[in-house]
Amino acid sequence: MVQKTENLDKEIVDRLKFLRDETDKIVIFLGQMAVQKRTLTKKLNEISDNEEKYGAMNDKYIFELEEKLSEVDKKYKNGQIDLDKGTITFEE
Repeated sequence: MVQKTENLDKEIVDRLKFLRDETDKIVIFLGQMAVQKRTLTKKLNEISDNEEKYGAMNDKYIFELEEKLSEVDKKYKNGQIDLDKGTITFEE
């Protein structure tokens, strides 16, 4: 069998080159988006972890605050606390 070579029409060659170049660019862009997605996922996981951690701390502090206020209220019924002055105003 004899091999033969012919020139392709310039319009076809130009279009094929364009399509090849564009698909190469898209593949690179998709790779960059995958890296960005991974980075964002890590950041979202970090945010979620911090949200859980600080949410639990907040729950703990609110519980303790309610306990302390309950103790103060037992001693000073319906008292008004001024934390800046460190005082409580109440009726005897």
